[in-house]
Amino acid sequence: MKENIKPYKIHFKIGSLEWLTFFGISIALIANGLISGFFYLKDMNSFKATDFLIVSVSTLLIGISTYLLQLKRLNFKSFELTQKLEDFKENARTILTENNWRIENDNQNFIVASSQGKLFSSDMLILRFKKKEIQWNLIQHPWSHNSGAAILNLNKKGKKILEKIKAIA
Repeated sequence: MKENIKPYKIHFKIGSLEWLTFFGISIALIANGLISGFFYLKDMNSFKATDFLIVSVSTLLIGISTYLLQLKRLNFKSFELTQKLEDFKENARTILTENNWRIENDNQNFIVASSQGKLFSSDMLILRFKKKEIQWNLIQHPWSHNSGAAILNLNKKGKKILEKIKAIA
């Protein structure tokens, strides 16, 4: 996961398993729209041509809009840090482990932790450290193989733990 964390957002390499999981439904909708468009162009004189055109345009628009929404969710948000960075890191680690979160990566620049939830539902929290601020992102873990949950972005466990972490900042 370390190679996916860029300065201002999380970046999944196009075609990777993480990318396919995170953007899976959006990609399927775009592909469906393109295929429907092909059938429209193939049978433009058919009485069902307008149906293919409606399906094609609507699924393309929904697919593109959900893809753009998912891209926006990968950007980091931030909050101000009012204590020493080392104290914050230690307190954040304590909160995460006390609440049964698995710390997947922990170094000088960031902490990546995931909730130990159900098989196809797991939140992933990334805390990226700056001098006077903490950048964070909370998404559906890409290895949970659930692109539906990635679009819905419920992350109930993650939102609760994030509020606890923000309280100590």
